[in-house]
Amino acid sequence: MAYVKSRGAVQAREASFADYDGIAALETRNGLLAKPAEEWQHLWLDNPAYRAVGGQWPIGWVLEDQDGKIVGSFGNIPLLFEFRGRPLIATSGRGWVVDPKYRGYAILPLNYFLNQKNVDLYLNTTANAESSEAFSVFQASRVPVGKWDESIFWITAYRGFVQSCLLMRSTPMPALASYPASVTLSLVDRLIGRNRRKIPSALNVSVCDTFDKRFDTFWEQLRNSTRRLLSLRTCDVLNWHFKYALNRKELLILTAGRNGSLEAYAMFGRQDNEKFGLKRMRLVDFQCLSEAAPSIFLLMLRWALQRCAQDGLHMLEMTGIRPDQMAAVEQLSPYRRKLTAWGYLYKTNDPQLAEVLKEPSAWDPTCYDGDASL
Repeated sequence: MAYVKSRGAVQAREASFADYDGIAALETRNGLLAKPAEEWQHLWLDNPAYRAVGGQWPIGWVLEDQDGKIVGSFGNIPLLFEFRGRPLIATSGRGWVVDPKYRGYAILPLNYFLNQKNVDLYLNTTANAESSEAFSVFQASRVPVGKWDESIFWITAYRGFVQSCLLMRSTPMPALASYPASVTLSLVDRLIGRNRRKIPSALNVSVCDTFDKRFDTFWEQLRNSTRRLLSLRTCDVLNWHFKYALNRKELLILTAGRNGSLEAYAMFGRQDNEKFGLKRMRLVDFQCLSEAAPSIFLLMLRWALQRCAQDGLHMLEMTGIRPDQMAAVEQLSPYRRKLTAWGYLYKTNDPQLAEVLKEPSAWDPTCYDGDASL
C-alpha cells in the first residue's frame, strides 16, 4: 500500500483491515473503547454504502512512527443519504485518535478525509472541542437545526446517578456519600413533578426486537413526504447500523400506530460510561408521519423514561433538540448541561448543495446520522 505523506518521524498512509490490532491498541492506550475485530470490520464490509461504491473506499488513514508502529488513526465510514430525490454519498469520520507525542501531525488524516473525491457530504456528528476547532480550519459548518451544544436529561435511578457523578469528581466514599444526595434529588423531582406527567393517547406503543418490512414501507412514505436531507432508513441499512446493539440488547425500538400500521418510531440506544459506572440511554432517532408528531414524541419519551426506571438505568439523555420538540420536552421538566462544543458539523464541496444546506428547512438531523450511534 502506498504511503501518502511523510513528515519527519511520521508517515501517513491509507488504513487496511490488517491494521486492526494496531488501531485497537492505539485506541485502548488513549482511553477509547476499541470494538472487537468482527464488529469493527462490520462498519465497512456489511455496510450497504460500502457495497454501493463497490468497496472502492478508503476505510481511513493511519500515522506510523519510524518503527512502523501505528500512532494515529482516523476512520472513514461511507453512508447513504437522500435529498429531494437525489441520492448522496456521505462520509463520517470515526475514532480520530493520535498518541500525545504525535498530535502535531493529527491534521494530516483530517486533510485526506475532507478532500476525498466523489463524496457529497462530510460529517462529524461526535465533535468535541478539539475536533470542532480542527474541522473549522477546513470551513466546516454547524448544522443549523437543533441545540447540539447542550444535553437535556432526566434521572431515572437516583442512587446510581449520584454515585457516578461523585466518582467523576473523585469524591471520597462515593457509595456512602451518594445516599443523602440521591434522596434529596428524588424528593425535589417529586415536588416539581419532573418526568412524571401522564400522557393519554389513542395510539398503541409497542417494542420491536428488530426492523421488519414495516420499516421499508415507513421509509418510502417518509422520503416521499419531506424535502429534508435524510440518512437512509431502509431495513437493510437499519439492520446493518444496529446489528450489534440489537444483539447486545442495547437498543430500545418503540413504534406507534393503529391497526398494525407504523405511524412513528423512536430509537433509544445505550451509551454507558463504564469508567464511572454510569448506565445511560440516549435518544437516537425519532421519525413520524403524523401531524401530531410533538404529542407522539412526548408519548414515546415518557414511555422510554418508564422503561429506563424499570431496567435500573440511571438517566435518559438527548442532544440536538429541535424547536418542534422543545415544547414537548419542557413538559417533563428536564435537567440541562452545557457541552464543550457544537456536536454536529458538516461540509460539502458542492457550491449549490452548500447554499441549500444553509437553510434550517433542509435538515432533519438526529443522532442516527454519522457515527454517533454506530
